[in-house]
Amino acid sequence: PEEGWSDALYVLDLDTWRWEKVAGATGEAPPRADKLRAVAKGPHILFFGGFGPTNLGTGEFAWFDAVHVFDTEHTRWMKMPCTGSGPSPRAAHGMALHGNRVFVFGGRDREARRNDLHALDLTTWEWSKLAPHGRSPEPRSFVTLTALGDDSGKLVCIGGRGCSDTHFADVHVYDCSSNAWLRPEHKAPLQPRGWHTTDVAWLAPAPAPAANGGGRLSGPVCHVVVHGGSSDFDAERRMCQRYFNDTCLFDATSILHGAVTLPAATRGSGGTATAGAASSPELLAGASPTAAAAAASTATWSRGSAALPGSGDLAALSPLLAAGKRSRDDAGDEGAIGGASSTGGKRVALAGPRDSST
Repeated sequence: PEEGWSDALYVLDLDTWRWEKVAGATGEAPPRADKLRAVAKGPHILFFGGFGPTNLGTGEFAWFDAVHVFDTEHTRWMKMPCTGSGPSPRAAHGMALHGNRVFVFGGRDREARRNDLHALDLTTWEWSKLAPHGRSPEPRSFVTLTALGDDSGKLVCIGGRGCSDTHFADVHVYDCSSNAWLRPEHKAPLQPRGWHTTDVAWLAPAPAPAANGGGRLSGPVCHVVVHGGSSDFDAERRMCQRYFNDTCLFDATSILHGAVTLPAATRGSGGTATAGAASSPELLAGASPTAAAAAASTATWSRGSAALPGSGDLAALSPLLAAGKRSRDDAGDEGAIGGASSTGGKRVALAGPRDSST
């Protein structure tokens, strides 16, 4: 295994389940860093941000804001000449792909933890700083941002570590079409945490009784899967004291159907909380008040209990692998282990951060 700060890239073949270190890549690779993020679009993997050394000899470190793209077909790195109002150099942010735009939320830069939202147009490579309606999530790092699919236009923000080093267990939804933050009603068994992983799983629908006494299948059930993470940050030791290995499922089907509920206070783009009429359900995608209220009440959490498949049951993973790209969250603010991953075809690429026992 490598030691210290790593800029290695590994690929996992999902047919053979064999890891390989990518060798011979051309172009300008990202700097050695941890807490970077990545998303995949076709055969390309886009990386942004991170924290790492600029001079190991003098012990100088920095946050990064460059965008690098890895072409998996030609084993080539490209540093993209982005323009516009991009995010400050940062790490441990949330990042998700919707359509032809990459969204970056929060994270930590040199000054503080943030709750700003930026979008990168992959056609023009121009950044835009967004000013969403609704109540923005509090500033945080080690947060996840998960796209529910191109058709829904909704990104789910879960957890993270706040400015006072406390952790969150809340859920926020960003609607790309209306440029608004929304809050779904939910009962969350999820304990506050950051540095967790999230992904989307489309589960087979359960049979529902039909009027004629037979059985019918409801629509597919969309879940945001949350696994692991850490909490109880000790400022003196600069590390978390509690680590998780649980798996929780957030039923996001009602969000896909356009039903979410805003809290009683909304926050404008300037960050000032104001009282308003947002205590009633916010209607999206033409949902009726009755349908919106009913669907919002079904946004629920559950804990996963399925065991991992054995060596002879790898085929059982194929429905999950077909559900979409994989993501991996970052590490602690000041160090520890972190990274980012995404998929292209049947291979998963992983860019390695520094190796640490912290």
